[in-house]
Amino acid sequence: MKELFDSLAFLVPFYYTKPLEHKKDGDARDLKKPWAYKAMEQHFIDGKTKDEQFKKILKQNEEWIEDIRQKRTVLSHRFHRISVDCDYWTSSYYAYLYEANKTRDFIPDILGYVSTAYFKFVEFLKDIESHFKDKCEKEMTGYNYSYEGSSFSNKMDKVHYFFASYGKFLNGKILIKIHQNARSGIEPLLAKFLNDLDIGCCESGKINFQIKPTVEDFVLITARCDCGNQLRLGNR
Repeated sequence: MKELFDSLAFLVPFYYTKPLEHKKDGDARDLKKPWAYKAMEQHFIDGKTKDEQFKKILKQNEEWIEDIRQKRTVLSHRFHRISVDCDYWTSSYYAYLYEANKTRDFIPDILGYVSTAYFKFVEFLKDIESHFKDKCEKEMTGYNYSYEGSSFSNKMDKVHYFFASYGKFLNGKILIKIHQNARSGIEPLLAKFLNDLDIGCCESGKINFQIKPTVEDFVLITARCDCGNQLRLGNR
């Protein structure tokens, strides 16, 4: 995923007619030393930018992208020795990975997590595509982006549609495996978490949960405010 975000960061500066600062007195349109996604994000979010719409798109997607980045950092740099050898250190890393997953970055369903992230990535790219399409058509004389089948999403295969549709279905919900005898404890626990995080959309703060069994011991959990709006639940 990091490579995809960095590739996006490489392309973005070329949509601007004026240089974007990459290094001191430098231009981000540097083929030999392109900036990484994090550098691009900091430039638009933390720095001075006239492209407020693109900044808004980045801000809206900042949280889930940062979550992926953190997980990638932990897995790549802390657990890269796991598959090397079955010695004491490797076993210790296994134990640490288990504890980290259980206490900090718990992912109850890896397919659900990946699908949701993929769906968000697709929506993210669509927003960027739409933004720069409008920008180019306004600023470049004779530029015409639109043609039949031009959108990247029209060229994807059935794997794309599976992950995109499954991710859309799970977006804002929780899919978790839990024995039916323990399900009665889910609602008060989630209600406490949501209240502590101040997640709601009306003054009363009353939250209604729907816990729907799927296959085996998996349940799909949806939360709604008493006014009817769905509350966004994340795997974290």
